[in-house]
Amino acid sequence: MCDYDFIFEFLVIGDCNVGKSSFVYQYCENFKTKIRSRERGDGNTFIPKLIRVDDKNCFLKFVKYYKRVNCLPNYRFINIADCIFILFDVCNRESFDNVGHYYNEILKYSSENLLITLIGCKADLLNREVDQNEALEFSKKHNIPYFEVNNFSPSEIEKNVYQQISQTILPELVNINSTTQPITENQHPPTKPHSPPIKNSFFKFWIKNK
Repeated sequence: MCDYDFIFEFLVIGDCNVGKSSFVYQYCENFKTKIRSRERGDGNTFIPKLIRVDDKNCFLKFVKYYKRVNCLPNYRFINIADCIFILFDVCNRESFDNVGHYYNEILKYSSENLLITLIGCKADLLNREVDQNEALEFSKKHNIPYFEVNNFSPSEIEKNVYQQISQTILPELVNINSTTQPITENQHPPTKPHSPPIKNSFFKFWIKNK
């Protein structure tokens, strides 16, 4: 019998070196050692996490991507994603300036139920280049949640931040998918269908995270 009620696929995107790996490993509550990645059906890997929300077991699949040639993941990944985390480094102005580009391109190919969350990484460092109010202004303008995380010194306070992220996102995802048929033995929750190929797509030249 399957031990979870929902599968949610999370994409974690942003410029190189903004803290995507640290964010995922801390979110998955493995602060000292990296969780072994699992193979996806398409050959890519994901980081797993099982969490309980509203009496439902949710299996989370985190997929991380690097930015290359100013592009986003293949549209198929965006189309089936339940939530996309856009990450930037609060100590790197350029990484924040690129957030708007990521956001606008995601909207072109996302489903209407896709949740987008903005994450400011490395908030504990002193050489900050992006003010918190500036990031909050962006999040309010686009009606998306914003959180700041410390990727290097996990603490109980930091763990609470990740819990807040879960409490903000997951109940809404469960509600959106509450009409899904119950999972029976040897059956997995249904996934969203792929859209037909998009000619001259913006998305090209991708490498997966190591």
